[in-house]
Amino acid sequence: MFQHQELRERVRIIARHSNMSRRTATQLYHDYGLNAGRSDWRKFAEIALLCIGTGFTLAGIIFFFAYNWDALPKAFKIGSIETLLVVATVFAAIGKANELIQKMALFVASILAGALFAVYGQIYQTGADAYDFFMGWAGAVALWCVFSRFPPLWLLLMLLVNLTLWFYFRQVDPGYHETTRLILLFLLNVLPLTLFEILNSKNKLPANSGWMLKTIALVSAAFLTTGLVYSIFDTGGMLWFLTWLAMIVYFPLAIY
Repeated sequence: MFQHQELRERVRIIARHSNMSRRTATQLYHDYGLNAGRSDWRKFAEIALLCIGTGFTLAGIIFFFAYNWDALPKAFKIGSIETLLVVATVFAAIGKANELIQKMALFVASILAGALFAVYGQIYQTGADAYDFFMGWAGAVALWCVFSRFPPLWLLLMLLVNLTLWFYFRQVDPGYHETTRLILLFLLNVLPLTLFEILNSKNKLPANSGWMLKTIALVSAAFLTTGLVYSIFDTGGMLWFLTWLAMIVYFPLAIY
């Protein structure tokens, strides 16, 4: 038995690539209950408002410290961030709310962990490079992200790892050619994407993870395409060949 989302997609594909009339497709949607009902719109509104509220809350916390930085004592800066971090973590662990709200609380805690690193580094002027900051942030929240089974947290971890590698190339080891950097970033994204696709084919990913897979695929394609452009104008030989080979293999698989 197909899930509603999968069945809806199959009807849409059949209607688009056959001579099925729009009226017939609409009737199929109605007969199988595929149209969004009141409960679906209510669920959408709840998730949208939760995400918007979470985003505004995090933005408010960050801009509060940015605007009042000079007026706040050091102890308050660090202590308040730590308090918010502990509250969000405890709520995510033992809260009585539904699963989505608890996972959003864990997402908030993951962002606050980065804010804590930033505040600490700014107060004590640690002199760390940007890649140190993102690497420490990624390491601090890695276990939360991996075991949360929450796609936004998985994307957050991948973003932090990408930024770590990007700034490492820029600040620590700039000797790599631009094409090499971009191909390494492509591999950094396409390998987890492959793992996610395998898990998705076995129905081991959370429901509605398709947007995450498409996002990672788009980012991977962007790195590969940019690397290909650099290889055309700046390099030749084996690196040029490997870049083209990666493109020939990846894009058909991504489209498929």
